[in-house]
Amino acid sequence: MLSKTIKILLFLTALTPLIWSSYFIFPYVSAKMFFFRGLIEIATLLALIQSISDENLRQKAKKIFRNPLFLSLLSFLIISGIASIFSVNPSIAFFGNLERGEGFISLVHYLIFFFLLCVFFEDRDFLGFLISSFWVGIGVTFLGFFQRLGLDNLPFVPPYKPDFDSTLGNRAYVAGYSLFLIGSSLFLFLEKNTRSFMRYWYGGGIILFSILLLLTNNRGSLVALFVSLLITLGIIAFHSSSLVARRAKIAGICLVLFGLCFFITRSFPIWQYIPGLSRVANISLSDATMRTRYLSLISSLNAFKEKPLLGWGNDHFITAYNKYYEPSYARFENSWFDRAHNKLAEILVETGLIGLLAYLSIFLFVFLFLRKEGLRKETLILGSIFIAYFLQNLFLFDHPTSYLLFYFFLAFLIIRSKEEVKNIPSSQPLSFSFIPLGGLVIYLPLLLYCFTYLEAKPIKAAYAANMLSQKDSLWNEKPELINMVITGSSFSKIDTHRFLMGFINSRGLFMNKAWQSKLFPFLHSYEGLVIDNKYDPRINISLSDAYEDLGEKDPGFLDKKLQVLESALPLAPRRQDLFYELAFAHSLKKENEKAIEIARSAIALDPEVARAHYVLSAILYLAKADKEESIRELALTFEYPGAFLSSQDQENIKNILITYLANSVKSRDEKGVTSTATLLKKVIPEKIGEFDQIIALGKAHNWYALEYGLDIK
Repeated sequence: MLSKTIKILLFLTALTPLIWSSYFIFPYVSAKMFFFRGLIEIATLLALIQSISDENLRQKAKKIFRNPLFLSLLSFLIISGIASIFSVNPSIAFFGNLERGEGFISLVHYLIFFFLLCVFFEDRDFLGFLISSFWVGIGVTFLGFFQRLGLDNLPFVPPYKPDFDSTLGNRAYVAGYSLFLIGSSLFLFLEKNTRSFMRYWYGGGIILFSILLLLTNNRGSLVALFVSLLITLGIIAFHSSSLVARRAKIAGICLVLFGLCFFITRSFPIWQYIPGLSRVANISLSDATMRTRYLSLISSLNAFKEKPLLGWGNDHFITAYNKYYEPSYARFENSWFDRAHNKLAEILVETGLIGLLAYLSIFLFVFLFLRKEGLRKETLILGSIFIAYFLQNLFLFDHPTSYLLFYFFLAFLIIRSKEEVKNIPSSQPLSFSFIPLGGLVIYLPLLLYCFTYLEAKPIKAAYAANMLSQKDSLWNEKPELINMVITGSSFSKIDTHRFLMGFINSRGLFMNKAWQSKLFPFLHSYEGLVIDNKYDPRINISLSDAYEDLGEKDPGFLDKKLQVLESALPLAPRRQDLFYELAFAHSLKKENEKAIEIARSAIALDPEVARAHYVLSAILYLAKADKEESIRELALTFEYPGAFLSSQDQENIKNILITYLANSVKSRDEKGVTSTATLLKKVIPEKIGEFDQIIALGKAHNWYALEYGLDIK
């Protein structure tokens, strides 16, 4: 009875890709994480209870414990745990966060999932799980179609997005997921026990999931699929019978010819009309995405040099990345990356060289397993799935769905191998063992801790933060909600606090006296997070924004704003964003010389970052300093591509230029009129004719017409 219940719980994990909930601040990742963890924790409890008296189960477990693949997974887990102990924030390293759902604890759950599959599943169970995953994939695909069509009023359909995110929340995640779905469909299509009418479904699934992959417009996954197919065909061509080898060679040659044809004609307009291939056609070394990946890799290698053996700890890539941030990154991207977009670089940074070797050993043993099994159909398909997964992770990172299927296929590999655990006799005499009993005694308080501090409290905190951001009246009607956020476990605090502080700052609620009494308890809780923050400077920036709003009435908060920003600077000493914040903070305190000095320092980090020139121009404008230099800096803003200016920044630029234009007219400054009007043509292109007329009037020194006719908004 317990075995059947455990199997049901394991089968339910196949639903994970479908799980999402609008009640969470990260609706797609958090919901999946809590769902999967809860199922595994209950299944583990039942497995320990059964193993006390089930000798057959204990024998299976012993065999799995000795399996090289399990040992490689276990070694990687242990190294991750040691690295987490020595990280700057062990709490984050161990428990992860709501946004990504990783951390050491998640790795433990995935390893237990792998172990339980190997022990409790038989061959038919794995096929059943694979079939379940196929239908779940169909569901995810159609929910994505409904989402794109704007049918989000239907049950279970996620809110409309222009990207094909579906229930995974990110088109890149969907792309990686589709690789698993294509491989699963092909496996089921070729499975000897598959009924003939079902082959049509699985064949259709291959086509559907290939279309899904194209619709995601993800280049990394498409390249991974192409290369994995080429490698698989090459293996078949050189290691199988003459007829099969000949067909594989023909298919491989066709694939290579298509690739060459595509490469040569990639600039042709036809490719721009094909989703997915249009982005692959635009790959170049000068491409912004390629440049940012390269710069991220440089940052990763520099961070690795500081901690080469055990790294920075799980979920600490953002800490390492910010410390060794490459300033030229701001030319192409303005995001705060918390992942390397390269799994190997991420593991190298977070767990060091030892962790990377342990991780690579997993794939080494996968290769050895597959090689020992020979060229069977299922072996080749499993091999191509692992190759595609490995390659696409050179451009991406893992998430709950990819972890789930990766560990599932690892377990499937063991069960399908010649040395299957099912060869153990199916019946053994009942016997009692104290080892699992001792494990049960230890596990029960851990289970209570998991349900309380890693699930119940974080779920409440995430729900409360989300509700408070959606309905203002709840702050009065349900004051317990803010208390849920404040008292949430450390696992959820950073995410829930940053999310809620972002909402409060965007609404300017700290400037409203009626709100301050409600918000100050939360503010004090947030300050507690910042005091010992050595993890993420974004936490400090959010608090500094709140202090700026409070500084409207109490200038003392402006001093606090400066202090909290200065304490963040060691975390990201070469990140321009912090310099911008500091420059404006000094400007608010009328410390203009210091503000200008810091703004110049931001430009010195990389003179080709457009936003840095805008910030210096704005600081000069606020300080009523050198007008000509301010205009020159604004001109440089338009000279460099990828300004990454917010809508507010763009509005500020327009207002600065209009003010300078009016001042130039009043002071009869022909040069000033020409330079500001020329820039305004770029800011307000719909009024180019008017600005050309203003320039002409300025050159003619017709100041009367300009002074009384100037009306630009």
